[in-house]
Amino acid sequence: MRNITLLLFVLSLLLNAHSQHLEINVIDENNQPVFGYSVYENGFFIKKHTNEKTLLLEVTHNTSLEVKHPFYNSFGFQIPTSVKKEDTIRQLITLSPKHQDFEEIDIIGSKYQEVFDEKNEFILDYCLYPKKSIVLLTRMNKQKYLKLLRKEKTIDSLILDFNPDHLFRDARGNFFVVGKENVVQFNIINDKFSFQKKESITDFNKTLKNAISLQADYAVYEHFSMHNQYYSLIKIHNGNGESVYSFLANEKYIRALYHYNKTVIHYMSIIPEKDNVILMGLWDGDLMSLNSHPNTGLEQKGINTNEEIMSLTSWSDKITSKPINIKAFGLLESLIVLNSECDSIIHLDYGNLAIKEEIPTKSNLSGDYYFDYFYNQIFIIETKNGKKEVYALNISNGKSKLIADLSEIYQPRNIKIMNNKVYFLVLDKSGFNRLLSVN
Repeated sequence: MRNITLLLFVLSLLLNAHSQHLEINVIDENNQPVFGYSVYENGFFIKKHTNEKTLLLEVTHNTSLEVKHPFYNSFGFQIPTSVKKEDTIRQLITLSPKHQDFEEIDIIGSKYQEVFDEKNEFILDYCLYPKKSIVLLTRMNKQKYLKLLRKEKTIDSLILDFNPDHLFRDARGNFFVVGKENVVQFNIINDKFSFQKKESITDFNKTLKNAISLQADYAVYEHFSMHNQYYSLIKIHNGNGESVYSFLANEKYIRALYHYNKTVIHYMSIIPEKDNVILMGLWDGDLMSLNSHPNTGLEQKGINTNEEIMSLTSWSDKITSKPINIKAFGLLESLIVLNSECDSIIHLDYGNLAIKEEIPTKSNLSGDYYFDYFYNQIFIIETKNGKKEVYALNISNGKSKLIADLSEIYQPRNIKIMNNKVYFLVLDKSGFNRLLSVN
C-alpha cells in the first residue's frame, strides 16, 4: 500500500510539472549583450550560449536556473509558479563584471601599460587629446577632478565646481565636461585648462549631443524613432530640417511595437484607475515610467504587480526597442554611415549630402564603434564569446584589420583609440577603475 501511495505521489508531480518556454537575454552594466555564458538548471548544465542575442530554452515549471560566465558574477533566478503553461517567460539578466586581479596583468608582461597609477582615485571617464595627452575625469573624497596627463605624469589638475559624470567630444573636435544639469567646454592652453561659460544640459542636448557633422552653413544630426527601429540623418539649414538618409528595420519594428502594446495592455488590465497614470493623462509614453504603481488588492493576494510590469517594461525597453546598430561619422572627405542591418558602408558627399557610394562590408559591423577624430579613422570593437578585439576599418573596401586582442582582460570597458594605440578601463580587485594602454 505504501508503494502504491508513493507511486501516485510521484505521478501527480509529473502530471503537474510542465515544460515552460523561456527566453533569456543577458546584458552587462552598460546594456551591451553578453555572449558565451552557460545556463544551469537545478545545478546541472543544460545549454551554452554562443552568438545569438536571445537564448531559447525549455525548462521545467518551478525550477531554479543559474547563468554563469567566466568574466562575470553568476546570476540565479526561479521560474515563478504563477505562469501558465502557454506563457513564454522573458528574462532580462544584467551581469556584473568580476574585478581584475592586477597580478594577472603583471604575468602578461609588457603587453599592457598602466597609464595612471593613483590608486585612490576612481576614473569616471577619459579622453585622448592631441600632443599625446590624456584628460581624466576622476573622483576622490567626494570631489571631482579634471587632470591632464602626458607621459604618465600629471601636468595640470583642477577641482571642478559642479558634478559631471563624463567627457564628450563634439563633431568639430571640441571637448566638454558633462553633468546632469550643466556642460562646460574646455581647452588646453600652455598645458593649463581653460574653461568657457557653462551651458545648460538642455541646450547641449539640442545642439551638440547628436550632431554628426557641423559645417559652416548646415549641421547633420542622427535620430532614432519608431521604437528606435527607424534611423535617419537630418540636415538642419536655416532652421529647416531635411532627411538625407534613412533606414527602417521593419521586422524589428513590428516586434518592438508588439511588445510595447503588450506592456501597455497588461498595465491597463491590472492597475486600478486611481493609480493609473495613463487614465489620469500623466503618461509621457515612456514605458519605464509605468513601474512602481501598485495594485494593493492583488498584492494582498501575494501577486507582485510591480515585478510583472518591470519584467515587461525592461524587456521592451532594453531588448525589443534597443536602437538598431547604425552609426554615422563625419570624416574629412565624406560623411560615413555604417549600417549593420544591411552590412554596408554608405558614403555621403558633403556638397549635396547625396549617396555617392555604397560598399558591401567584408567586416562584422555588429560591434561597437570608435571614431579617432584626429587621425580620421573608424574602429570596430568586437565581442567574441565575452572577449574584446579591436579592428581598424577600411571604409574604401569594407575590410578590417586586427590591431588589439584584449582577451586576457576581464571586461575591458570604455575602449578608445588614437593613432592605432588602444586604451581601456578595467576594474581592479579594490573596485577602482584603472586606465591601461596596449603596447
